[in-house]
Amino acid sequence: MNPDSSILQVSNLYKSFTQGGKTIAVLNGLELEVKVGERIGIVGLSGSGKSTLLHILGGLEHSDAGKILIHGQNIVQMDDLKVDHIRNNHLGFVYQFHHLLPDFSALENVSLPPLIRGQSKNDAKMLSREILHKVGLEHREDHLPGELSGGERQRVAIARALVNEPSCILADEPTGNLDEKTARDVNDLMISLSDKLGTSLVIVTHNAELAERMDRVVQLQNGILSEV
Repeated sequence: MNPDSSILQVSNLYKSFTQGGKTIAVLNGLELEVKVGERIGIVGLSGSGKSTLLHILGGLEHSDAGKILIHGQNIVQMDDLKVDHIRNNHLGFVYQFHHLLPDFSALENVSLPPLIRGQSKNDAKMLSREILHKVGLEHREDHLPGELSGGERQRVAIARALVNEPSCILADEPTGNLDEKTARDVNDLMISLSDKLGTSLVIVTHNAELAERMDRVVQLQNGILSEV
């Protein structure tokens, strides 16, 4: 693996859970490399551990063993505060459900990552307005999530993920809760913005059409990833 061309490098990753007195292996020595600007689709059966993998890659869950290098820094060896810093500076997340704060406007939701990063309120709003314009929602910035359509809410979620200009977006079934046409529009937007911004994408999906648009597709099975 070449650290100069990689955003994310994962080696010998293990994760298991105990359920009903039995140990269930989810990740079993998994390997993955994500290069700068690369788009990767992760597919696999429901329950195979795809969402768990994505959460571990983003430092939202802990692995049992292995290395996760983000720009050469091993987050497995960091405390939670340092992991939070790495995540806020280098990663963005998009989920199947938008997870927007219901009492915050679109602009306020998108402003949260730069505020957490330490930007001033004015700078955070300026950055958020720019990215909302890029996702075609500049006219909806003052609207609450409940006043937006499903597709608009997911566009806000994408704007929130991109506002800090992360190196990589981790997306978990980002359009799984949308109708076919809206899903296609949102996928078009996400891929277009990743091209323009040079952002890598790692997308967990059951959508065959979306998977075909990735640079490569890997399947999670028996705790390891293999090329499709």
